[in-house]
Amino acid sequence: MTEQKQEKEREESKTSNEEFEVVIAIPEAKKPDLVLPEDKVKELIELLDTIGWDKKALQKYINHALRLRKLEKEHRKTYTSLVRDYEKLSKEEVKTRYAIQQLMEKRRKIEEDLKLYMEQYNITLETIRRMVSVLEGLKKNGLDLEDLDRATKFLKHLKDQRYDADKMIYYVSKYEDLSLELDKINKEVLEARESLQKIIHDREYLDN
Repeated sequence: MTEQKQEKEREESKTSNEEFEVVIAIPEAKKPDLVLPEDKVKELIELLDTIGWDKKALQKYINHALRLRKLEKEHRKTYTSLVRDYEKLSKEEVKTRYAIQQLMEKRRKIEEDLKLYMEQYNITLETIRRMVSVLEGLKKNGLDLEDLDRATKFLKHLKDQRYDADKMIYYVSKYEDLSLELDKINKEVLEARESLQKIIHDREYLDN
C-alpha cells in the first residue's frame, strides 16, 4: 500500500509539473492599454447606437471627421465657421437661381414686346433703322436738299402705310430702349450663371 501511495503521489506531482510547464510556455497575451475618459466612452456609445453599430457607417463617419479636420486646417476656420460658409453658399445658390429665373422671365417679356412692335407695324429691323435715321434727321435738322427726294419718298411710304411719324419715332425709340435692356439682361444672366457655377464649385468642395 505504501508503494502504491508513493507511486500515486509521483504521478500527481508529474501531472502538476506538466500543467505548470504548459502555463509557463504559453503565457497569457498582454492586452493593450486603451483608456478613454468616461464622457468620451459615452459619446462613442451614443454614436455607435446612432449608426446601428455598423462598421462601414463608422468608417464613413471617421472619414468625414478627418476631412472636416483637414478643411479646418486648410481654411483656418472652425467647424462652426465652415457650416456657416456652407449654409451661406446654399442660400446664395438658391438666390442666384431665382435671380436667373427672374431675368429669364424678364427677357422673355421684352422679346415678346419687341415681337409685338414688329408685328404691329409689319416692319423689319432694317426698316426700323432706316426710320430712325430718316425721321430723326427730318425732325431735328429739317429737310436737306440732297435728301429731299429720299425723304419725300419715305414720307410717302409712311403715308401710304398710314404711319404716324411721331408715333413711329416713339416706338422705334422704345424698341431701342428694349433692345438695350435686353442686352443688359443677357449680360446679367451670364454673370449670374458664372456666379452660380462658382457657388456650386465651392459648395461641392465642402461636400467632398
